[in-house]
Amino acid sequence: MWLRNIQLGLFATPLAAAAVLAHDGERVRRHGVLVGFDALVWLVALNLGVGGLLVAATMKYADNILKCFATALAVLSGTLLSVPLFGFQLTHTFALGASCTVGATALYSLGHEGGKRPAQPAEQEQELQKEPLCKP
Repeated sequence: MWLRNIQLGLFATPLAAAAVLAHDGERVRRHGVLVGFDALVWLVALNLGVGGLLVAATMKYADNILKCFATALAVLSGTLLSVPLFGFQLTHTFALGASCTVGATALYSLGHEGGKRPAQPAEQEQELQKEPLCKP
């Protein structure tokens, strides 16, 4: 997981640097690479970094369906928080979608035996290797 993140970072860094130089090259030359970075920008960058690590950990220890449900529930909770914070008005369509999301998440979690996640292909292969092919 860490190696893949490093590979993605090494691939994206030159592209991001080229975009910065093309868009704000003169400003960066005068004031430095971190011009305009204040506490809020660092907080957003930290939030995105932690979110990326959480997605990687979710994919390592769970499955992609669970990651999709977690993303949907995060969008749902963010929207519900925007009601008191920003005065967002909920619609009937949102209520229908939210109830479908919560219902699907509940059904998915009830579908596993005792809350145990399904075996991953690598785990299944290890179990098969433990069992002898033929019994004497």
